[in-house]
Amino acid sequence: MPLPSPRTTRAPRAVVMVLGLSLFVAGTALSACSSSIAPPAISAETIRTLYVFEGSMAVAEHPVKDSTGVVIRSDEPVAVTAGPTGAEVLLLQGRPIGEPVAQYGPFVMNDQAGIEQALRDYQSTGFGGWPYPTDDPVQPRDVGRFARHANGRLEQRSGLGVQQPA
Repeated sequence: MPLPSPRTTRAPRAVVMVLGLSLFVAGTALSACSSSIAPPAISAETIRTLYVFEGSMAVAEHPVKDSTGVVIRSDEPVAVTAGPTGAEVLLLQGRPIGEPVAQYGPFVMNDQAGIEQALRDYQSTGFGGWPYPTDDPVQPRDVGRFARHANGRLEQRSGLGVQQPA
């Protein structure tokens, strides 16, 4: 599903682009009314996107509420200040790869044909299949936290009294 067209405003020290995203990811917690400066990146080509997924904040004095992403300048320092209840944020940055990009849901490829092939692959194999008999496997209550790696190695938290998962 394509993103809505962004609304852009220009500020003296930042370009703020409001995207209206809904994100639920882990990030950095900023305490109430705390301030910080995002320093300039090494490369002026760097693109920075700040996602506020809980609370509110001001970016270069522009208010930003939760579930919002803003594109901020990377060639100058940008002041960020958490709102009265603090903020949970994620800052992403990177340089453009100089390749065409097509995106649909979680799929990102170089063109629409790549997206269509990825969708066909997913629909036919689930990207390698699912090793469980149902789409919603549920572990028994007496099995604690564990990870089964691709090579078959089982990793468990010690001292939690967990049993070997089936």
